Amino acid sequence: MEDKEIRKLRKKLRQIENLETQERELNDEEALKVKAKHSIRVKLAEFTMKRRSLENEETAQIKKACSEITPTKVDHLDQEEQLEIRHEDQENLVSSSNGEIIVTTNSHVKVEVSTPAKNGAKEKKYWRDHELRVSTMEGHEDLALVGDINIEAELFMTSSRDTTAIVWNMLDYTLLHSLRGHTSAVTGVAIMPNKSRQPSNFHGLTASLDCSIKVWNLNTGKILRNIYTYNSIKCLAFSPSQNLAITGTDGGKLEGFDVHTGKNKFSTRAHDDVVSTIDVQDDLIATGSRDGSIKVWNSSATPPTCLFTNDELVTASTDHESHLRCVSTLKLLPRGQQRLVFGDCGCNLKILDWRQGILHKIPNHTTQMGFTDSLTVTKKLLLASSYDLDTGLGHVNMFLIRNGGLPAYICSWTDEETSRIFGITADLNQPDSETGTISFVTCGKEVKLWQSILREQLPDEDCVLLIRPIGQNLEAGEEADRFSLMNPLIPLGGAQSCEDFVFMAETN
Repeated sequence: MEDKEIRKLRKKLRQIENLETQERELNDEEALKVKAKHSIRVKLAEFTMKRRSLENEETAQIKKACSEITPTKVDHLDQEEQLEIRHEDQENLVSSSNGEIIVTTNSHVKVEVSTPAKNGAKEKKYWRDHELRVSTMEGHEDLALVGDINIEAELFMTSSRDTTAIVWNMLDYTLLHSLRGHTSAVTGVAIMPNKSRQPSNFHGLTASLDCSIKVWNLNTGKILRNIYTYNSIKCLAFSPSQNLAITGTDGGKLEGFDVHTGKNKFSTRAHDDVVSTIDVQDDLIATGSRDGSIKVWNSSATPPTCLFTNDELVTASTDHESHLRCVSTLKLLPRGQQRLVFGDCGCNLKILDWRQGILHKIPNHTTQMGFTDSLTVTKKLLLASSYDLDTGLGHVNMFLIRNGGLPAYICSWTDEETSRIFGITADLNQPDSETGTISFVTCGKEVKLWQSILREQLPDEDCVLLIRPIGQNLEAGEEADRFSLMNPLIPLGGAQSCEDFVFMAETN
């Protein structure tokens, strides 16, 4: 009974989430549904608590029965061997209210993690030893959609449905420029690499549903060039090697524009529906559509030639099921992997080996329902947004990119105040080093800058509070390295006067 009601309530919440992201005014009936969101979540919490209580009782009975028949002798396994325990029977690790890790069986979760957990253990520990400083940026008047960050420039950009893009200073957390000129939602931004190496010479791009691309001087906030495209732009990427603004349109077109001259270099019909997401890497372009189709293109040809389409995918496991859903986000993994990762309204990340046409899945949510709206990739790390439909809270899951294996789950970040994350962008300050820190920006109802700090380098101010990583039991093959959801809202410092710092969770 509880499971049926939980599914029904989650379905209603999913419908409400879709209504809230509509780019139009809601009618009266839709507005009433949205207003009911809080009461639905209260009911859902009651049912999930009741179910969890029953599961805990059943688990306690099983443990008691096992203790009566199981010998007390335990074979010794070293730590790395224990981390290689595999996920054979769709077992999920969940944490009880007292923080104890419990194993439950869920026949609906069919995800196999096939890579050894000890690969990358050193790198995982390094990132788990970081704290994050979280700064909330005020400036947009509507939902923030996407962003881009450049540590070298000490800047990041965000765009919004309020028709503006904003340039922010990473050092003092201030709004530098509000870029105005678009007449509709700004759906794409990009900071162009500074080839001159002059600190005052960073340029950026914005793209909008108003059918235009604009080139800006980010240091002055002045517009340098306006490019009219004749098509509403849904997504944007910049190709440094070709100096092209690559766009996906609501009519399914893939187009390229020279940012110096404004000339259209190519225009091709890429998809039958909206091009919802795009990524560029050297001479490759990857596109995803609202109709669930994904394509990889060779951009060295004019127009680009299609290298891959997901019409005939083969899943990596017979347990995997492939559903065509709107592709919310995708990213090409670092060069040489010949893989891309994409997210949709399902609970898993999808890793696509596009050369061989093989699809892998890795968990990105702790429940069977959720949204993966945004991804970002650095040289070593994959960051994925995760949305808890039950609570309305957004998380960022961090994965280690490994040669020859699937991305390995590291940890999760949340401040228990961030809502659904529609855009995420990240940059490493030392991308070629074994050490370094990461900064990333999340976009949604809130715009937040998250900056990592090694624990031994924490500032001495009494007012500084930092968040520590938490584990969400996403990587069943290694028992999440004993990272589990527990100890919410445990601050590490004292005073509460610093508005820049929003912090939560302690690790075990």
